[in-house]
Amino acid sequence: PSGLPSDTFELLVQSPSGARWTVWYWYEVAGQRMSSARSVKLRQAATLFSGPVDSALIALAAPCETDCQDGRERARLKQAAAELQSGSLPRGSP
Repeated sequence: PSGLPSDTFELLVQSPSGARWTVWYWYEVAGQRMSSARSVKLRQAATLFSGPVDSALIALAAPCETDCQDGRERARLKQAAAELQSGSLPRGSP
């Protein structure tokens, strides 16, 4: 999709109540952004003998105000992703 970083996946999801969301997600291993689960596993395997490696699935979601295709959600997600990468947003774990 237009405006989507090449190493990012996009999903359109709908909750049981009917709310719709645009979700962007990607993987990070040892601080490196990756675009596939296979790449993540290969990177983790390569570092098996050097000790634990931080890894995460990063997901950002924006509620759709209209049809999820007007670009507003992507603009919000793009801004949030940039802020997350720059360290402006706090990183948390479940």
